[in-house]
Amino acid sequence: MWGVDSRPPEVGPACVGPGAVGTGERPRSARSARPLLRRAADGVFAVFVAVVVAAAVAVFSPAGAGAAPETTTVTGPTVADVVGEGLDVAEEALRTADMETSVDDLSSLDRQPMMDSNWAVVATTPAAGQPYDPATPVVLSVLRKTEAAWFKAHPTMPAIRAGTAADQLTETPYDETGPPGVLAGVEELVLFRYAPGYAPDWASEDSEYGVDDDEPAAERNARAGLKEARPGIDDLVRATIPRAGTKLRTGQLIVVTVRTAPGSP
Repeated sequence: MWGVDSRPPEVGPACVGPGAVGTGERPRSARSARPLLRRAADGVFAVFVAVVVAAAVAVFSPAGAGAAPETTTVTGPTVADVVGEGLDVAEEALRTADMETSVDDLSSLDRQPMMDSNWAVVATTPAAGQPYDPATPVVLSVLRKTEAAWFKAHPTMPAIRAGTAADQLTETPYDETGPPGVLAGVEELVLFRYAPGYAPDWASEDSEYGVDDDEPAAERNARAGLKEARPGIDDLVRATIPRAGTKLRTGQLIVVTVRTAPGSP
């Protein structure tokens, strides 16, 4: 009607920023912002993962893993070496160091020393060099000095000839003109028993009187059933328990089996 086109002018898509009117393009700054934000987010996520992993390792790893083991230094007094000393000397040495002591007969006879100077220490508990516990006395295992010397000289059972007079095994000649018996010095630890089949009718059963229960079962069982003998001039050695050459336990009881000589009443 007016001769003029009344339609509004066409306009391109809405612009985002200046300088982009009618072009339909986004400004360069808008196109590069998203990759930068993405890279920043990736960096934050990587840091987060690293922190979580480190925390998990700290929580679930054993404490002290990879660390050098701790060393413990023993402090305080230690038990002195008194093995081989007389009981009187050993007790004095330990008591001077403010250590309590107790005494134990190493044999299975449970004897109580009357004269300390006649006894020797053959072992201690705790052993020499070990820490001393004030709440527990040092146990001195002892034998008579003659017994300690005998076992030191005889780590294994000596041979005794069958037929030897039994009453001479533990004898020491008064005039010292002859050699002592092979078991001289351990006479208290020698048990005489009749050999199987040689016990007289009047022989008594072995009562094991005076033998402590702490004796090893194997040693006690080896003489089980043998009747007690009191060797006289007519009794001869039949065998020994343990046999010749067997390793001896220090303080072990030694069994000698005997028979009566032929023709004896």
